[in-house]
Amino acid sequence: MKNVNFTLIGVSFILIYFSFGCTPKSERNKKAADENVAKSREDVDIANENLRQAKLDSAAEYQSFRMQMELKLKENEQKIAELKAKAKSEKKDIDAAYEAELESLMKKNRELQSRVVTYKTSYADKWSSFKESFNQEMDEIGKSISRMSKD
Repeated sequence: MKNVNFTLIGVSFILIYFSFGCTPKSERNKKAADENVAKSREDVDIANENLRQAKLDSAAEYQSFRMQMELKLKENEQKIAELKAKAKSEKKDIDAAYEAELESLMKKNRELQSRVVTYKTSYADKWSSFKESFNQEMDEIGKSISRMSKD
């Protein structure tokens, strides 16, 4: 009798467990899929916010860079003009090569000025390469001006 009672109790627990404790597999899959969709939506929202912030940061960085470069370009222009005026005031015979180099520097300076004004901010990798090449060209012009002012 005890065995029958234990068996009935055991079967009852098993039936209760399966009827209340288990949900159908398709329902569990749907719930997991819904959770994945919700998590993916959160991830997309976070990524969109990060992208928006990166664009704002990039635009602010570009504006700061542009202002700094425009100042340097104006300084270069002024130094080149001073070199021309100095050569004329000393009544030196400006050789053609010296004058051509001054004109070349002025032209490069104006081209850089145009590039920095017309540059459209875009992807970070393009911005980095633009900034790097622009800085190299600015350094070259600066070195040339310094070299010419020593001559």
